[in-house]
Amino acid sequence: MRPFFEKHVLQQQLFKPMIIVVDTTKAGSASNTFVLPIIKSTTESVKIYWGDGTNSTGVNGNNTHVYAASGVYTVKIESKIFGGIYFNNGGDKAKITKVVSFGHGVIRLLATSFYGCSSLLSIDIGNIVSKGASTQAMFAYCAALTTVPLLNLSSVTITRSMFYQCTALTTVPLLNLSSVTDAYAMFYQCTSLTTVPLLNLSSFTTTQSMFYQCTALTTVPLLNLSSVTDASNMFLGVTLTTQSYSDFLINLATLPLKSGVSFHGGNSKYNPTAAIARAYLISNFGWTITDGGAA
Repeated sequence: MRPFFEKHVLQQQLFKPMIIVVDTTKAGSASNTFVLPIIKSTTESVKIYWGDGTNSTGVNGNNTHVYAASGVYTVKIESKIFGGIYFNNGGDKAKITKVVSFGHGVIRLLATSFYGCSSLLSIDIGNIVSKGASTQAMFAYCAALTTVPLLNLSSVTITRSMFYQCTALTTVPLLNLSSVTDAYAMFYQCTSLTTVPLLNLSSFTTTQSMFYQCTALTTVPLLNLSSVTDASNMFLGVTLTTQSYSDFLINLATLPLKSGVSFHGGNSKYNPTAAIARAYLISNFGWTITDGGAA
């Protein structure tokens, strides 16, 4: 971290801690205990306020706190620069129920941070600055999560499995994906997902299994697959309306696409106009297209 950035940016902003809500009675450690896993370097300072009037200095790895009584507690994590929370599908992943705020600060790691947090209901990101290039599996298996806030992913290049099996997720905001290249299985089996905004996929090289078995999805915007080299299983298990899928194919035919791409349109069917566009994709770009056939 450059001294100028730390002095003139971090030190000048109004600082707010990361705030999470935990329920100690849920699965994991003892019913009156919460284990908070964090990543920090030896030069980074983290203070944890446990929500019962006590606090401690955070260490790299597991931070264990035993409460006088089981229950729900609001935990505050105070640090202007640190690696971040890192459950990675382990420990007390089921005890976190809410991220009230990510606070104001710099987090170096987002990948797998909330992976497996099955009780996580809601998230308010706040004014977070991320130095991480990957959000891989960040919310994977967060089966209780219904919505996500607007995330600034402008520096992120990998969103692989980011919302993997978030089966209660219904909508996603207009995420900044301008630098992302790898979105493999990003919304894999998000079976309640009904709405997708016009995401910027212009830099994506793989959308393999991106919406695999998103069975509630019936319409999609005109996504730009001009850089994609692998779109296999992209909509496998999905049935888009004939109009939505036809519009999607027609739009693809107007783009400067990569050659030899394998694309799966699920069970979706296309109209006569889209049939011409589909044939053009196959003959002109050598695409292999799997779908539900002509309507």
